[in-house]
Amino acid sequence: MGLFDAYRLGILTGANNSLLKISQIKSTNNGVRQQPGLFASGIGGLFVASGHDIIVEDSWFVGNAGSGLLMRDVIKADIENTHCDDTVSAVLAGAPPPFSQTSAGAVFLADVTGCHDVTIRNCTFNRNASEVITRGITIRRSFFNPGSTAKNSNFVIENCEFLDNTVNLTQDFAVNIGSSAHGCDLSNTNNVVFKNCTAFNNSTQSTTAAPQGIRSFGYDIFLCNDITVEDCVASGQIQSSVGTPTRYAMAAGFKTSQCNRTIFRRCIASNNQNPVGEAYGFAMNDPVPGGIVIQDNHDVFENCIAEANIGAPGKAAGFSLRNALNSKVINCFAQGNTIGLLTDEQKLPPPDALNDNNVVANNLFVANIQFGILDTTSNKTTAYYKNEAKKNGPTPFTTNYSGLPLNTPVRDWNIGAVPNTADNNGVTGEGLDNISMS
Repeated sequence: MGLFDAYRLGILTGANNSLLKISQIKSTNNGVRQQPGLFASGIGGLFVASGHDIIVEDSWFVGNAGSGLLMRDVIKADIENTHCDDTVSAVLAGAPPPFSQTSAGAVFLADVTGCHDVTIRNCTFNRNASEVITRGITIRRSFFNPGSTAKNSNFVIENCEFLDNTVNLTQDFAVNIGSSAHGCDLSNTNNVVFKNCTAFNNSTQSTTAAPQGIRSFGYDIFLCNDITVEDCVASGQIQSSVGTPTRYAMAAGFKTSQCNRTIFRRCIASNNQNPVGEAYGFAMNDPVPGGIVIQDNHDVFENCIAEANIGAPGKAAGFSLRNALNSKVINCFAQGNTIGLLTDEQKLPPPDALNDNNVVANNLFVANIQFGILDTTSNKTTAYYKNEAKKNGPTPFTTNYSGLPLNTPVRDWNIGAVPNTADNNGVTGEGLDNISMS
């Protein structure tokens, strides 16, 4: 390991490190801000080029330029009780725009072999900021090696914070994908577990209109397989712009796109807002422009809560199923959102992607502003049963359900009604009715 003045240029290790332990290090205020320079000008606090059996514990990478902690192609790394906060924007020479104008508390890159078997516990990734792209933590394929096909795998992220990561966009730096501020950004990575993590107040503000809008997500999960998110919170992601947003201007607590087998259990998404566009608590499989839509999702939202996720009429919901296949929303609660649950589709040839074979069951939708459940799909193949919708829409609360498939059972209920019970075989009949209460 080479140590280059931990208070100036940070800590830079060579390639192929093994049995490297960094403990109780303070590496602060490193890197060159807002001017082109060597790659080292953007690595900030600690850069581990590659290696295995890496331990970073009880350390502070705070106030650096570009990134606090950067690891590339590492195997078996443990990061504990470490703070990757207050990173500011830096120009990364060699990175394509818009990634050259960016900041992240921590970065894990798949360049040649990928990062594998990484545990991150009791860490903070807070108050990082830039003019184009900001991340609390990003785990992704390397943007310095555009031809790479490497992927990351086997991450555990537990008891971590992703708070107050921001973008303040004042000019159109961005090319193709716009600007964004996310608490956690996960892409091209498989087999990941999140537990007891919190994303709060990650926000993007713009005084100009980026080419494809601006986005703020608590957790952004893209092109990943086998992801489990349990007991996590995403609250207060805000997207705002003085310009006219495009279709891809969005705020969301939890968002998956082109993923398979992503499971959310006992998670809460609240107060994620976009006053002039899309906003969601939980958004499933929202494709990106020109993307290849994955055709076998099997995603699940189970025992989750979505409250007060507010956006433009018809474009915001507590739960969103877009182009989702073989997926489920079960035992969830949505209250005070623009729409409780929105099932819709977006065709992006090739191929066209449609919702199919999804299940929405045993959920409660209360006092959502426009609808309890709204289905705008053309093929109407999502099954809805045993849901309860109460006082959704404007008075007199007649929009508990809208656009459901033909013959979906919906029964009006009031205090004097006969209880909702199944018939003798316990499978068909009133036991599967959706209940509507005004």
